[in-house]
Amino acid sequence: MRVIPLLLGIALALSAQAETVPSLINYQGRLTDETGRALTNGTYGIQFRLWNKPVAGQPGETLVWGQQYEVSLVNGVFNVILGPSGGAPIPGAGVTDLQFAFGESERYFGLTLVRLQDGTVVSEGQRKEILPRQQILSGPFALHAGDGNPPGTIVAFGGTNVPAGWFLCDGRALKSGEYPRLFAAVLTMWGDASDDGDPATDFRVPDFRGLFLRGVDDSPLRGSANRDPGRNSERGLINPGSNIGNQVGSYQGDSFSGHSHSAGGLRAAMAQLNGGLHWRVSESAPFVANQAAGFGFVNVSYPVNVSVEIFGSSGTPDTASSYTGFLENRSKNAYVNYIIKY
Repeated sequence: MRVIPLLLGIALALSAQAETVPSLINYQGRLTDETGRALTNGTYGIQFRLWNKPVAGQPGETLVWGQQYEVSLVNGVFNVILGPSGGAPIPGAGVTDLQFAFGESERYFGLTLVRLQDGTVVSEGQRKEILPRQQILSGPFALHAGDGNPPGTIVAFGGTNVPAGWFLCDGRALKSGEYPRLFAAVLTMWGDASDDGDPATDFRVPDFRGLFLRGVDDSPLRGSANRDPGRNSERGLINPGSNIGNQVGSYQGDSFSGHSHSAGGLRAAMAQLNGGLHWRVSESAPFVANQAAGFGFVNVSYPVNVSVEIFGSSGTPDTASSYTGFLENRSKNAYVNYIIKY
């Protein structure tokens, strides 16, 4: 039995703007017997396997992808769209999605007839791969190229419906076997999923909800004065499996550099009070303060909801000055969704 490939191409979605390439391959061929005569018209069961070697049994041979399809023959000619639907997965394949099947330069299709048009099932011992395997040339490798962004690419997305081929950066746990290209790019930099209770998941995407991003500070060319002073003290973003320190995948909490604020007219106000040389500082968050009678300044390292009160000789506050801060330190910003390519 022989298969004569007539056409092997990709089903593309073309528009004025670049779109994600669908994970589909259009395969056309002609099935004949050993004499070259077309097989009888009807519906056959054919298994399609994608291998990394041209000949069975070669060292390092791996079944990359495989599915069984119902194929209709007319004068031996058939057409089938290979992809995520319409077929039954073949056990033992490395991936179930053709999008992840073209990470290397050599790929070969092998076809096996498993059911005849009259319903007769070919026994396991009689099944033979139709030779030779058909090499996949440059066209279908566009599946690997996708939209031009390599796996692990992180972009700011202005919508809420995450496009195909991308995940929201929400810290979700994934299986490396299902997303091998993303795992090869990020490994467990953002978490190893050891704390999610599911032994099948082994890595995470980053969780950037509510966070700004910063570049890893690994260049000494700018001088120490321009470097991040806390670059080596960061912790893991999601769990202990995340990277720490000055590496991709680490997280740095917020902070506020120490500085001084003048208490303005406190000194003059205290001088006008009868015996009013006593004042106190109260706060709703921990901070460090230097207090001195007659001096109108307070040094604080975290000035949130700081209140200064001046007391007269009676022990009751005669006047008060207060400063109320925000709940966080931030620059002007706008909300977006961060997404990551898989």
